[in-house]
Amino acid sequence: MKKAIWRNRIRMADFFSDFDRLRTGYVSEAKFRTALVESNAIPLSEGEMQALAAKYSGPDGRIRYRDMVAEVNSIFTASGMERDPFSNTSDFTSSLKRSQQRLPDHLEMACDELIDRLAHEVRVRGLEVRQPFIDYFKNPNSPKLIDQVTNEQFKGGLTQLGLSCDARELDLLRTRFAGEPGFVNFNEFSCAVDPALKTFSAREPRSDLFEGYTLKNGFRAPVVLESGLGQPGRPPSASDWPRLPQDPPSAELGELLQRFQDKALQYRIRVGEAFKDFDKHRNGTVTQPQFSQGLHTTFGHLRLAVSERE
Repeated sequence: MKKAIWRNRIRMADFFSDFDRLRTGYVSEAKFRTALVESNAIPLSEGEMQALAAKYSGPDGRIRYRDMVAEVNSIFTASGMERDPFSNTSDFTSSLKRSQQRLPDHLEMACDELIDRLAHEVRVRGLEVRQPFIDYFKNPNSPKLIDQVTNEQFKGGLTQLGLSCDARELDLLRTRFAGEPGFVNFNEFSCAVDPALKTFSAREPRSDLFEGYTLKNGFRAPVVLESGLGQPGRPPSASDWPRLPQDPPSAELGELLQRFQDKALQYRIRVGEAFKDFDKHRNGTVTQPQFSQGLHTTFGHLRLAVSERE
């Protein structure tokens, strides 16, 4: 289901929202089955329907569809990333590679030679390979299968492109890039004869485009600060470098904190509000100049003088 939803960009939640008017996250089993069928993600057998219903069944017998939607939508993003900028994500695209139809060795070699010849012609003539097939796909009278056209439409698209193939070569291409029975996956064919299209294809896996690079905290390469100072993700500025001496806490620190506590209690001051603008990542840390500015903003109007040493 995840593969089909990723390739076809299906919004599963939309098929359940009409059955859950109060947005409780629960629907009956009958409505759950109806929504899965209407989504047309993948055909499910009776046993698979029962397995899904049993996995997400609630205490009252209704189905927790929101949990299932959150699980399948995890291929697009990780939940809670807005609260944790250092959260990691998994690369789902590596599992999207389709196993191509395997031909006998002599036919496989002939098909590779045919694809090389067509790729050379496409490159020399600067052809936009997908356009004729997209026109067929958008035809209101055409069967609607994502990235697929019928065998006759595939033949017509090759004719419009001026790519000559005899009957035997056409059968080889139909077998190599076969989709549903009677259909050809034109997107895979286009990426095979024009590899540049694979970079911009929303249907093809991206992981093999960056060999040796894995996702690290949402980036292809780890982001490393040159210095231990500063805040992650922000360019260094004058206020990021500490200018105050690193003296150990003195015996006067307790008395100083007590003065701040008394003023905060007396005037109902929310001390943390003064530091939120500096703490972009909400990790509870700011630089020393920012800390000094926050103290001045909080207690300066009370004429609570704080010396440089304090």
